[in-house]
Amino acid sequence: MKHQRKKITFQKILIISFVLMVGLLLLYIFQINSAISQVSQIKKYQENLEFFTKEVKNLKIKWTQLNNLESLSKEIENLGFVKNENVRYIQVLENQIVTR
Repeated sequence: MKHQRKKITFQKILIISFVLMVGLLLLYIFQINSAISQVSQIKKYQENLEFFTKEVKNLKIKWTQLNNLESLSKEIENLGFVKNENVRYIQVLENQIVTR
């Protein structure tokens, strides 16, 4: 009887070990899948960050250009300058000198 009891115990240990190994294998696969998913998500976030960083830089440049043009046109208006629509040229003769 003793021999049979040891055999059953050994079989139980084998079954428990097998179940434990399968469980650990499944846990390992789940963790690897999760890690790979997180790495791909981080890579996607980095690509988005690079894209938006370049976009912000371009928008800052455009904003600066527009801001300078707007301030320049406002300053021209404040100084009272008007757009010249009639251009007249002065002809200078060779032998004449203008003095004060």
